[in-house]
Amino acid sequence: MSLRKPTLLSLFLIVFIDLIGFGLMMPLLPYFARDFGASGAKVGWLLGIFSLMQFFFAPVWGQLSDRVGRRPVLLVSLAGSTFSYLLMAFAQSYLLLFLARMLAGICAANIAVANAYVSDITTKENRSKGMGVIGAAFGIGFVFGPILAALFGRHGHLVPSLIASGISATSFVLTLVHLPESLPVELRKADRLTLWRNPFTGWNEALSLPFIAPLAAIACFSNVAMAQWETTFALYLKEQPAFGYDIGTVGKLFAFVGLLSAMMQGGLLGRLVKRFGEGALLRAGLVGTALGTLLMPLAPGLGLLLCGLTLFGLALGAVRPVLSGTASLATSPEKQGLVLGVILASGSIGRIAGPLLGGWLFDHGRALPFFISGGIMLLLLPLSPRPALVSALKKI
Repeated sequence: MSLRKPTLLSLFLIVFIDLIGFGLMMPLLPYFARDFGASGAKVGWLLGIFSLMQFFFAPVWGQLSDRVGRRPVLLVSLAGSTFSYLLMAFAQSYLLLFLARMLAGICAANIAVANAYVSDITTKENRSKGMGVIGAAFGIGFVFGPILAALFGRHGHLVPSLIASGISATSFVLTLVHLPESLPVELRKADRLTLWRNPFTGWNEALSLPFIAPLAAIACFSNVAMAQWETTFALYLKEQPAFGYDIGTVGKLFAFVGLLSAMMQGGLLGRLVKRFGEGALLRAGLVGTALGTLLMPLAPGLGLLLCGLTLFGLALGAVRPVLSGTASLATSPEKQGLVLGVILASGSIGRIAGPLLGGWLFDHGRALPFFISGGIMLLLLPLSPRPALVSALKKI
């Protein structure tokens, strides 16, 4: 099946719009929780429950989409996201805010279904390029979302939550009107969905496939490393004497990294995959991310810091879509949703553990999270499949 550019563009817009809503709410949630008298631990749980729900439900959504098709699952999950933000808007207690965030995490696990959709409409040769387009939607959404947060965050939790709900509703309508079903009936699995009885059944099935277990480990531990960086980077720049940056400057640097990742995923990735292949690019991405992370605490000023961030942003933009693309190449059409759900869920484990580890390391030394993150990325190199094996998957 060739790359369907109009359909991929529609999927890009749907994911991009939905991620704007997510990016809008993410920096504001701690403030909303504080408004209800939440302690620091409760703020942490409010952020962590999102990834925990993704961990449990990404394989469920993925395997369900292998049976009923991608479009119905995307529609149900987007409707759920819309409702979760409405619940946040009218929450009058921390408990309701927590339940709304839990529902948002359940529905955000649909990213695995979006990736499976890409696998349906692309050939093996352009699979990673297609994944990169969805990755670019992530990156750009995370740039625009915080900008909206800065504009509307002063109005309390009602206005931003209603805007996020409207954004998700827009994504729902686009899916309903413009996104056709991608999985033919003859490729859908006919057996019963066992994940509802035992959510780990799908894990056993997916991890028993060739290549998938090491790729899931890379997804998990690379997110441990990245979540450490996300948790401590702003604190480092604020408290390190060489910088002392305010939140406005830090926000611009985060946006800089997001734009670089989006540039890689949206434009450069396809050419690089065609030239070097997924296997080589995954390894280069792991090394580049590690070196960029290690450069940051060694920077005496803005110049070297920007060098580290540039290397980090471009390499990070390669790792995530190539990882999903390689997992998709190693998977038969009827198991795409399940396997990509397990890859997403593995990454969610890392996003739960990473902030906890990063915060603990930062308390013992400002530079420690960066050095440990870089070391983790380098240690993942032996797990990445050999480039020749990945190239061979395209010929199967």
